[in-house]
Amino acid sequence: MLPRAIPALAYAPDPAAPLAARLYQLAGWAGAEQADIRDPLYVEGDGKAFLTIPITVQASSAPSADVVLARTQPTEAWAEIDASAWMRDLEQRLPRGLYPKLAYSLDLLTMRGLTSIGRDTDPNCCPTGGEAEVGLALKDGVLVIDSLVLRRPTASPIPAQRRK
Repeated sequence: MLPRAIPALAYAPDPAAPLAARLYQLAGWAGAEQADIRDPLYVEGDGKAFLTIPITVQASSAPSADVVLARTQPTEAWAEIDASAWMRDLEQRLPRGLYPKLAYSLDLLTMRGLTSIGRDTDPNCCPTGGEAEVGLALKDGVLVIDSLVLRRPTASPIPAQRRK
């Protein structure tokens, strides 16, 4: 499912429009340098097949707006799934003061998602709260959190003092 609205854009795709029409709208965004649409990715495994159209919105945090289609049988029609529901769930699970960055990466072969964690005080560009590695499952057309590992930020190395 595509996001209902993307703040950096002047308009959002019509969720009631057929998928092909929404993809055309997204291609229009890319032409206006508002989104980067990369080559589709096909992944098959565990009785499912996924077709992902990776889309990164051109905004300060480079949010992901991937379109993901899935099917469980080769004879089935492709159906769009809600590929960002896990991010909304993750936001609810994080301690107060932390939030997931809107940019994420999906690996549907291993059913994993990865995103940086920001603190409320962080600038949009530079999250300092660590990262979340999320095990995903497909349930009723929605990617949901199956497992979650939060990693604290690594400490910056202390520069060695110069020898005299």
